[in-house]
Amino acid sequence: MALDFPATPTVGQKYPQPAIGGVPVYTWDGEKWAINVTMGKAPIYSDGSVPMVAPLTLINPPVAATDAASKGYADAVAGDNLIVNGFMDISQEFGTTAQIVAAQGAQYILDQWTAGNTTGIQCSGAYTTAFPSPDPAIPATFQYYAINPIVVGAGDWIGNHQAIEGNRWSVLGWGKPGGKSVAIGFWMHFAVAGTFSLAVLNGNGTRSYCVPFTVTPAQAGTWVYRTAVIPPCTDGTWDKGNGVGARFYFIMAAGSNYTAPSANAWHSGNYIAAPGQTNMFPGVGNGSYLTGVTAVPGTVPVPQAQCASMRKSFDDDLRDCQRYFSMRKYANGTAHILSKYPGAGTYDPYEFPVPMRVGPTMSHTSTAGWTYTNGSAQSVALGSVAAYAWDEMRGTFNAGAVDADGVCRLYQNASGATQYIKANARF
Repeated sequence: MALDFPATPTVGQKYPQPAIGGVPVYTWDGEKWAINVTMGKAPIYSDGSVPMVAPLTLINPPVAATDAASKGYADAVAGDNLIVNGFMDISQEFGTTAQIVAAQGAQYILDQWTAGNTTGIQCSGAYTTAFPSPDPAIPATFQYYAINPIVVGAGDWIGNHQAIEGNRWSVLGWGKPGGKSVAIGFWMHFAVAGTFSLAVLNGNGTRSYCVPFTVTPAQAGTWVYRTAVIPPCTDGTWDKGNGVGARFYFIMAAGSNYTAPSANAWHSGNYIAAPGQTNMFPGVGNGSYLTGVTAVPGTVPVPQAQCASMRKSFDDDLRDCQRYFSMRKYANGTAHILSKYPGAGTYDPYEFPVPMRVGPTMSHTSTAGWTYTNGSAQSVALGSVAAYAWDEMRGTFNAGAVDADGVCRLYQNASGATQYIKANARF
């Protein structure tokens, strides 16, 4: 096919235009008509198109297994979740036993998750696998519901909360210019329609950012996957050590004292609800289920289809939780060795499963029902027992001065039930 090039072309002019299938497109460079050449070869496309001259931009997440993925998508899925126990798998202290939160501020229900409410309000919180998310790979949820009629006053609030250690949250670099956004995803289920809030605050409650979410009538009684992106806070105090780096709230009801001046903006003050917040627990039995909570650095939340891939193994999740709380089990009738330290009482020292955030506060399930074997091989009731933490690595069972001869003794739980020593380094 003969080409009739223009007689007086301008620099950059292409020919033929429009392109003709099977014919290369030439460009006038000021001296000659040339084809784009790479590594000494000239690509010729049957449809007359030209090679890409800029990076490909992806505008949607991948769907098929062979689809390309954006850098933000890949970073979100590969990132480390800043939330501890976000999939609600760990409940060391109470198991599946529901706990009543009776106007006492906040109480831990699952590991690292508290339920909170204010005066005159009673709610119940529990770990459960009886009401799983739609994703079969996410079976555990945090259940919270009203057990008395709730009227919300100006100073009232109801919600779930996690305090996140500064050592974890500090990867965002908040508190000065140049920090990273945090991208959040979660599954949530409400019995009624309305508006709830997600809030992120610094540890001392002087900076807050509140995001509203609408539950439509069609969404009431169903699971919905939600996402949000929180821009970095460039001021305020954000702990970067083992204190509270950030506070994370899901708010079911809040009065005007806790409502931010506006949504989706940073404010100076202790706000946990966005304007338009409604009472999501209006009647007895109304409640919520929460699971699959992720928070990753960047502006791309973990997609719904990939949420379950962020779930850690049980062992890894448990180790994360044991930094803040652990329990040493004493089965009924099981014997342990007491070591006598002259002039210092009788102890059973042990190491915590992982180094704890700080030297923990120690407590017993019960101080009654303990016995030890004396020098005459007789079982004698221990008059008093206690538990102490030497540091963030070690604790001890203290049986007091049981004998003066310095000989090691056996002691056991003879209460008829399993007992525990609890090590608490929570916030």
